[in-house]
Amino acid sequence: FEIGSVRVDGQLGLRAVRTENEITTTETGSSSYEDYLPNISARVRLTPKLQARFAFTKTSSRPGFSQFNPVLTIAPTCSAGPGFTCASSGNPNLQPIKSTNYDASLEYYFSRSGSATVQIFRRDVNGFINSTTSIVDDPVLGPLQITRPENGQKGYIQGVEAGFRTFFAIPSLPRWMQNFGFLANYTYLDHKSELSPSAAATLPGLQPIANTSSHLANAQIFYESKRVSLRVSYNYRSKFYEYGITTDPEVTRLGGTQLTLPSTEKGRGVLDLSGSINPTDFLTLTFSASNVLGTPVRTSRVFNDRGESYDWQVGYRESVYRLGARFRF
Repeated sequence: FEIGSVRVDGQLGLRAVRTENEITTTETGSSSYEDYLPNISARVRLTPKLQARFAFTKTSSRPGFSQFNPVLTIAPTCSAGPGFTCASSGNPNLQPIKSTNYDASLEYYFSRSGSATVQIFRRDVNGFINSTTSIVDDPVLGPLQITRPENGQKGYIQGVEAGFRTFFAIPSLPRWMQNFGFLANYTYLDHKSELSPSAAATLPGLQPIANTSSHLANAQIFYESKRVSLRVSYNYRSKFYEYGITTDPEVTRLGGTQLTLPSTEKGRGVLDLSGSINPTDFLTLTFSASNVLGTPVRTSRVFNDRGESYDWQVGYRESVYRLGARFRF
């Protein structure tokens, strides 16, 4: 429909889903639930080059299949100390991660190949899955330190994202230079959630969401022609947290949940290259190189309630180089 000279279009819908899970191994677990997921979105065409989008949605993400597995796996050694047995398992009672989502964006298309966008968003979430370690008294195994996934409680993710993309299509430039382009985007995330009830006994209140960075950025330079496609991209993410167990023997003897002094993976960037060449209409040669800089993964671990930490691990991820050819007949 139109409001004066402004055109508005969008979608309105509802999706209803019932899910039933049943897993039978040496043990049996099952669960079921219903989801009612509305989707309301609108696009407002303010001018031929400028438009706004608004959306309200609800989403539901199921856990991975392996996370449901109820089988108990015994570890050969246990960090809890003598007299304890360490084990891990899935959790057949896991519920989906549910989210109520609010989005608004402004998009400016200044050429056929160029755009600048900015978006704000909010996610009210419930059920983020964390790995939780607890001490239980098993009638057969005795004191048992068991690690398994559990749903967290309420939380949120909110932030802003900005992006830009264009070719260097300036008439005064030589034709080959006009085939070059550039894109960049940046995302800021404010994110916190309550851990599972058992883990919250150690870290109560809102905590940063595991494996989620607050700052993410990507920049890419590319070249496109009929015969050649080239890309150089750099991706950066800031530090993020993972939650683990404390091995303090005084804490372990207290019983209950021994989660969650966090470890931190420091921020790092990754440089990737890729391209393809079409020497004929029937042959394409491809190449790619990932993690060219070989940036190490550095992790530190918190060891007390004052947030003091020590360097824990340094990992060197491989750089991978690939060559390929595609033939068309």
